[in-house]
Amino acid sequence: MRIRMTLALTFLTWVLGGCLHAPKHATAPEPWPLALNLQLSSLDAGEDVALPEDARPRLEEALSRRGLRVGSVGDAPVELQVKAQARWYAQLAGRYRWTVETQLRLLRSDDETLISETFFEVPVFLLYDHQREDAAFEQALPVIERQLGDLLDRWIEAEG
Repeated sequence: MRIRMTLALTFLTWVLGGCLHAPKHATAPEPWPLALNLQLSSLDAGEDVALPEDARPRLEEALSRRGLRVGSVGDAPVELQVKAQARWYAQLAGRYRWTVETQLRLLRSDDETLISETFFEVPVFLLYDHQREDAAFEQALPVIERQLGDLLDRWIEAEG
């Protein structure tokens, strides 16, 4: 009886798991130019910090998947601002907890009119004391990419 139940649950999980698909994202009907402005700062030190090397390419890839073309800040009609502030929070169970507070804003470049924005915090745990804001941002990047994708999808669907 137990084996039958286990097999039935396994089969059901397998069938339902096969029905799940990756979510579709919105795509611009033609390549829309968009300026990307990235900024990472430290709340503790109160100054800007260098971004991890792969941060800009990963975010540009999220833009290009949606049919958006990255341009310079003065040339594109819309600017995407990604502002992140990393803050050390506490040491818990031998790991260093950081919080990355992130603000994503879409603005019209000509008059700075706000199109859409979102704020969120990403808690991350780092293993070593020497890891700082850039490592915290790198750990938070998958969540930032996902939130950015949601913001862009809503904007493209509204404009498209």
